[in-house]
Order: sequence, then C-alpha cells, then structure tokens
Amino acid sequence: MTIGARITNPARGTVQIDENYSNLCLRSHERFQINGSGQYVTIQRTFTTTTGVVAFSEGDVFVGSVNRNGDRTTYNLTARPGTWVRAYIFDTSEYGERYYNDAIGMRIRNPNTGRVVFDSRNKYLRLVDFIQGEGTSGHNQNRQYSGKNLAAIQGSAFATWFVAGSGEFGPFFSVNIWSSMRASGDRFVTSQEQTQINAPPPVGRRSATQPNWNYLIIDTSNF
Repeated sequence: MTIGARITNPARGTVQIDENYSNLCLRSHERFQINGSGQYVTIQRTFTTTTGVVAFSEGDVFVGSVNRNGDRTTYNLTARPGTWVRAYIFDTSEYGERYYNDAIGMRIRNPNTGRVVFDSRNKYLRLVDFIQGEGTSGHNQNRQYSGKNLAAIQGSAFATWFVAGSGEFGPFFSVNIWSSMRASGDRFVTSQEQTQINAPPPVGRRSATQPNWNYLIIDTSNF
C-alpha cells in the first residue's frame, strides 16, 4: 500500500488537497511604471510564465491583448502616462517562488507522474470573486472586499470603436472607448476611458464592439 497524504476541510469533510490537486502559484512579482507622452500610453510588457496568467493591481490599466510564445507572454497595456502597476505572475507548482526556503514544508506528488501538485512553501492563487456582464456596466464597477488585498485578472473588458462624421463627407473622427480596471487595497473599480482623433474619410461609417466583460478578483494578502 502506498503512503500518501490528503488534506480535508474539517467543517465540510471535503477533500481540499490530494494527489489530483491543481492550482496556480506565484512565480514572481514586479512593479513598473508606464511612461510616455500623450493622453494615454500603450506599452508591451513581457512576463515569464508557462500559463500566461498575470494579475494587476495599484494603477488604472487596460489589457488590450495577450500573446504567448512558449514560456514568454507579452501583454499590451494601456494607461495614463506615469501610472505605476504591480504585476503578479502565476504558474504551476514546479515554477513557484519557493518562499520560506529554510523552513520545513510539505510536498504532495501525483504518484503516477511524480509531478509536484502541492508545495506548502508556494503562495497559491486565492480566488475572491468572478464578475461578468455585458455592455456599459463594465465601465462602472465599484466593489469592496473587506479584509482583502486585491489584484485582478482581466478576462475581457468592454470596449467599442467607431468612425463617425458630422456629415456625409465628414469631417470624420475615430473614437475609442474602453474600461480600465484598478485593484487597490480592498477595492476593485472600473472606469470609462476615451480617445478621439481626426480620421480620413472612410468608405462608409464603421464600428466594432466587444460587449462582454469579466474579471477574476484575487487576494494577494501576504504576497
């Protein structure tokens, strides 16, 4: 008989951690400033993670796109110049930061694969809430989670783009509207951002909308 370990919730009697446990843990974290000129700045920031999962906190930021290439994931981030952002990069257990390296800990492996599925020295992702909706309600979320220190993972954000004009032949202008997010302390907030620029006459007026929005809210206390 194989000796194993299983951790249960005493209140519910449910298995919390066993050889089939799966969760993401903190691989690294960093703080950086988004610099540039203009009303808004879009930068590319590359993180090392095999999962591509990054949570953000501190400043208002919008994730325009995410591109993965092996263990390198590049985020296109839009914010006002001078915005400070903190990023929490998550990965699977074998890539954890291994906190408390001098302390005695516990590892649980899958006996069939030998893979470490849980390491008590890692800091695992703690989900607080999953929120979602459609339309402009994505602009005005303001939620408090008492006792938490929040970061947010943007699944998708409400955004719309259109070209319009004052007459049949213009002048024409291009408008971009999107929702930025800010997780700071125990509060999560989204707000509307907008740019408008002059545009050459298009072949007809055009528009595109991403109506659905969703965010994972996580707790980074003690991270």
